[in-house]
Amino acid sequence: MTRTADVRNWKRNLTTDRFTKETKSLEESVTEGLPDAQSIEIETFNPFTGTPSRIKSFSGPTASNKPEALISAALQHVKASAQALGFNSGSADAEFVPDPAIVTTSSGANVV
Repeated sequence: MTRTADVRNWKRNLTTDRFTKETKSLEESVTEGLPDAQSIEIETFNPFTGTPSRIKSFSGPTASNKPEALISAALQHVKASAQALGFNSGSADAEFVPDPAIVTTSSGANVV
């Protein structure tokens, strides 16, 4: 019987200073391309993959409180921010569907 062993080095950190600076520069260029006062901020990186693991969006697109409108606005925002997420912008449509259960925070913000 054979066994599969995970031999990845989990201590390896792919988030180098150079990569972080390049990605922060990308964050600025993506923010410049967003409409109105929208912006993004890359907060943390996944040390194993070197990709952003937490991105905050500020002044995101507004939509009615209907779930379909909120989901559509969120997908458009993600597509506009695709480069900061590690994807080529405009290369393909979303290959997922967000959870239709929209969460409303105590401050009134909607989380898709």
